[in-house]
Amino acid sequence: MPATDIGEINFSLIPQSTDQIMALLTDTPTFYAPYNLKIYMLNTYQETARQARQWQQTDLYQRYSDWPDNPDAVRIYIDENFRYRRTQFIRGDHAFSWDTRQDINDLLNALRSFPTEASYLPTLRVLYRHLAFATELATQGAYVPQLIRLKSQKFLIRWVPALRIPIVKTLFDQLVALTPPCTLVHFTRQQLCYPDGAEQVRSLLALFLNHLVRTAFRNPNPNGYDPLLFHFFTQQSLENKSAQQRNLLRAIYEWIAPLHQLHPQ
Repeated sequence: MPATDIGEINFSLIPQSTDQIMALLTDTPTFYAPYNLKIYMLNTYQETARQARQWQQTDLYQRYSDWPDNPDAVRIYIDENFRYRRTQFIRGDHAFSWDTRQDINDLLNALRSFPTEASYLPTLRVLYRHLAFATELATQGAYVPQLIRLKSQKFLIRWVPALRIPIVKTLFDQLVALTPPCTLVHFTRQQLCYPDGAEQVRSLLALFLNHLVRTAFRNPNPNGYDPLLFHFFTQQSLENKSAQQRNLLRAIYEWIAPLHQLHPQ
């Protein structure tokens, strides 16, 4: 039965998916010789899962479920380089208590990079449910990297749900159906853009997944990592300045392309 309220969605149904995700990738990509990039990625998944499980056990995480359902309660701003800038509390019929404001700030202060240039207008319950889903995805390895071209010489990595896993797709669709429209607003100098429901939810989930991956990132080979790969795994913008770097980005994109298929062929 589809959930009729966002609080009814049970995100804990996601199975352990790391092996299924890693099986889609070749073991030794020919484009990266120094060491096995697949093992590098697997180590990152495992450390992220460990950190996410610790986060689930904190009192702060548990308190989020008690937030009031205040529509358009908080607006989050970022700059042109995808960095968190400030939070604006929008006063409605009921002002926030100091404790609630502190809880919100504790959450938002952990988020230093956003998946896209945007202004977020989430209700508190919606924000919490996206956090809960993203944390479950992280603990089960049910998320994948996505390479986004910002302009001809610049890319951005964001981590998104692995929608080819059936239960992830089902939960994702339920969250899309129950997330209020216009929760996410993209803006440029010329116009406002309201993404469709699926992209809106994918971006909100990426907000939390990106933070979890960056927090848990551990470099297994500190003397030999490629700076481009370091940026890849820490969800920072990538600017390719040489033919070699452009080729590496293209090869990474092709290597992870199977992860973005919605369903197995």
